Amino acid sequence: MAKNPGLLEYPITWRARLANTSDIANPPIFWHFVRGPQLQGHAYFVGYDSVSKRVAGFIGRQGFSASLPPEEEWFDVGLGFFNGNPSIYASRIGMDWARSYNTWRYQAASDFHCPPDWVGFLVNDDQLLKINLCQRTVSVFSDSRGASSVKFGAESRAPSTRDGEVKTTPKEVAKADAAYENRPKTVPRFLVRYPDRVVVRDLKNQTSQEFFLPVSLLDTSVDTYLHGNGQLLVKYHDGYWESGPRYLLI
Repeated sequence: MAKNPGLLEYPITWRARLANTSDIANPPIFWHFVRGPQLQGHAYFVGYDSVSKRVAGFIGRQGFSASLPPEEEWFDVGLGFFNGNPSIYASRIGMDWARSYNTWRYQAASDFHCPPDWVGFLVNDDQLLKINLCQRTVSVFSDSRGASSVKFGAESRAPSTRDGEVKTTPKEVAKADAAYENRPKTVPRFLVRYPDRVVVRDLKNQTSQEFFLPVSLLDTSVDTYLHGNGQLLVKYHDGYWESGPRYLLI
């Protein structure tokens, strides 16, 4: 049967429909973010127990369920494709393959990391959702009207002096020096891309900073890096035939 003229469409492969992460429990649940085959896509999480290999449950916009939720409760991912690492989802460990972590990593994450490694953020239509894979909950984090992508980055920690308290013994001095040298050299930052700007959030201190892009980059795909000292390094390509990327410090 003849078809009406139209654009040539290729099937969306599984590589573009699947991304993996973990709740880093002990033993972990491996969570797979599965996208539908439609061009305008919707997606859901399905978890598998790392020991029994059985389905542990599903997560959609309404939260956790024991069975696959109806498609109207899936997350709206628009035209985004995953390719192992969807730009609409961000967590400290990212999405790549299903990882397992030992108990020490689990405890370290709960004590020191903000947000914990098992918490992710997803651009869903006009909302930025917070997804806690350990608690298996979904909540609205903020409005994300116009946001196109999210990511975590590392910013160099501002220089600081050692504890000003006077140390009276060599052991106390050595302990203070070791604590200073072993402190994290970078701090995590959460970045949200909008059409005209990039918003950098400090989730621990609940502060944010906006970096407005020049007009020439408003419709351009860019990658961003935190340069420190309140600056953002933007990487982009100026045209299809341009050899190599260009960089802009804002």
